[in-house]
Order: sequence, then C-alpha cells, then structure tokens
Amino acid sequence: MRRAPMPAAEIAVVAVAAGAGLEDVFRSLGTTTVISGGQTMNPSCADIIQAIELIPSDKVIVLPNNKNIIPAAKQAAEACKKKVTVLSTRSVPQGLSAMLAFNPETDMERNAREMAAAFERVKTVEVTRAVRDARLGHLEIREGDFLGLVDGNIRVVSDELGKAVADTLEAAAIEEAGIVSIYYGADVDESQARQLADGITGQYPGLEIEVIAGGQPHYSYIMALE
Repeated sequence: MRRAPMPAAEIAVVAVAAGAGLEDVFRSLGTTTVISGGQTMNPSCADIIQAIELIPSDKVIVLPNNKNIIPAAKQAAEACKKKVTVLSTRSVPQGLSAMLAFNPETDMERNAREMAAAFERVKTVEVTRAVRDARLGHLEIREGDFLGLVDGNIRVVSDELGKAVADTLEAAAIEEAGIVSIYYGADVDESQARQLADGITGQYPGLEIEVIAGGQPHYSYIMALE
C-alpha cells in the first residue's frame, strides 16, 4: 500500500512520542511527523535523520520530548543539510505545549523562541512502576512500586496508584496550576482516569482538567500542569 505524500510546508515539525493517543494529539496540533519512541525505546540518530529527510520541507523543528533523546536529535540536526532546530523538550507535556505555540505563518527563529518559552512554563508529572528494587536518597523502592516523578525527578514512592498520583501532584504544587491535562496510559481505562480527575476536581475545585487517552506504555499517567 502506497503512503500518501506529506503536504509541503514552509516549516515542518518532527516529534517523538509513544502511544497512539499521544501521536494523534501531536498530529492534531500540526506536527508533520511523529516518531514512535520514548522511555526504554529511544529512536536512533538514523531514525531521526530519516524522518527529517522524508519531509518535503527545508526547515524542520525537532521535539525530542525525552532528555535521553536530545543528544541523538542534535546529532541528527548536524548531519542534515536542511535547516534543523532542536528544541530541548524533556517530556511529552513540554512537547505538546511547544506545539500549541507553533505558528506555521511565522518564521523559524520566532517559532523557536515562542515554542521554547511555552514549554518551559509547563510542569510535568509522570507515574510509572519500578522494574527493580533500588534506593534513591531517602526513598526505598521495591519492584512493582508506583513512582511519581516531577519534571523527571522521582519524588514519591507508593504501593498504591491513587496515592502515588495524589502525593506527586502535591509535590508538584498543583494548587499553583490553572489547567491540568491528564494523559492516561495503556494500562489504565477511561473510567479510572475520569474517576481520578473527579477526585482532583473535588480537592482542587478551581482547576480546569482535561482527560485524554494517551495510550503510552510504561507510564500509567502523564500530566501537564500549567
């Protein structure tokens, strides 16, 4: 089956994301190409180069959306003949916030500035499970525990998902946010996610909350606090 050609654009955007729902959200915001990847399955420099070269645009912005992918993205940018700008997005929420600021009618430099300013204002909350026993500072981690991360740093360990989410949101100073976007993963169903959102609304009634099917592996929840 032949793939339909990509529409030509003055500036194209390549983003990295794992999960059908997250990929759909990136595309709906104007992302040209989404490379499947993320935690534990980072795309290679060659994968990123291929994605850039397949786009019929001479100017490309790359959103790695993971700190471990940023070096490969920068290496790919240097290897391409096109004008490529890598924005150092360290999480999916940062990448999505950058896309909300993307304006295809604006030049590359201004887009880069405004997208960077936008993603730096976002706080990222992630909840995943530990794959092995470990000790991190004062935190004792057992295999199977839920880990709550704020901007990539483990702040909470719990044996119960709901408590892990609540404690991590508290650690992220949720009371300072106005909007919370909840992307639920492949191991969570919509009813669970909406029940979680209702609980957050009950505790923080002033918040605007969005619930989106992310479908991401490994992370039960990824949340953007703005």
